[in-house]
Amino acid sequence: MTNALIKGLENGIIGGAGIDSFENEQEVIYIDHNYNAIKNRDLLILKAYLIVIVTPHADFYTDQVSYDMVHCSLESLKE
Repeated sequence: MTNALIKGLENGIIGGAGIDSFENEQEVIYIDHNYNAIKNRDLLILKAYLIVIVTPHADFYTDQVSYDMVHCSLESLKE
């Protein structure tokens, strides 16, 4: 799917994109890149386009989910 998006952008079929996740993101996410280069070629290509916005995948950071995570953690500690 990511390759199809890149081809569509390159060919002008797709005029822009906003993404918050991509294939093989586990190679990039949760890794400290302060001292090394990002090696995910697809991500680097997508970020190079001015018509592409790449945001963090944060759909689960709602008030309810945050409450549930804390509540579940505290319940586990109590047990």
